[in-house]
Amino acid sequence: MESNEQLYDQLVSYIGNWKNLKYHPDVAVKPNINCNEFIAFTKQFESHYKTYLNEGNAINIWDICCIGFDELKHCNVLSWLLDDKGSHGFGNEFFHYFIDYLYNRSNNQFTITKDDINIPYYTSTEVHYESDEEEKNSRVDIKIANERFLIFIEAKVQASETNDQLIRYYRLGKKESAQNKNKPWELIFLTKDGRRPQFQQDNDYQPMLNKVICLSWQEIAVLLRRFSTIQSSRPFLQKILNQYSIYIKRMFQ
Repeated sequence: MESNEQLYDQLVSYIGNWKNLKYHPDVAVKPNINCNEFIAFTKQFESHYKTYLNEGNAINIWDICCIGFDELKHCNVLSWLLDDKGSHGFGNEFFHYFIDYLYNRSNNQFTITKDDINIPYYTSTEVHYESDEEEKNSRVDIKIANERFLIFIEAKVQASETNDQLIRYYRLGKKESAQNKNKPWELIFLTKDGRRPQFQQDNDYQPMLNKVICLSWQEIAVLLRRFSTIQSSRPFLQKILNQYSIYIKRMFQ
């Protein structure tokens, strides 16, 4: 008899394949279904599903936390995952995984090197800049930095960017880099679909567009899923990571 996990994987595979089927009204397709096998499957399904529930496999802790579309909560979770001092205990492993992905995705144009990120860094959320009149209302969702690099992450869940946000953050990053021996820096725009920032009538719009890395929450979900597969020695953590991957994939589909 197949295990609950095998049956679950088969069901997930079936649903995924079914969603990708294309409807061709003019093509007659003869169903290829073994009725006896299907009846046997349905008879087993209820007992297996009850066992699946009783073992707590249907629990997703992120559902229970009711994060929903709360931008601040999602930023807090992402910041926690990227923090080398986070209670997750895997140090900078996911941060390195994240940086490697960005480096490969940007065709090696990513300016921050592995030597830069091997030095201890700090991760902050809701970082306010009030150094001058122009910047007084600037609030960066996630800032990751040390003496060798700087990363700004502007995350959007449902809302659109306002008040030339990305242009202001581009200017802030450029200025902070210049004040620190021109250290490498990156600007990441994280949205549901990885879209580009809205057009603005500003001389810095095109330079900002050339600098910004547009990323989607679905990509974060895939990264977490892949990262969780190499955490077999940490089964509880592996489950938490996989659950968050499933959660954001569902929320931002």
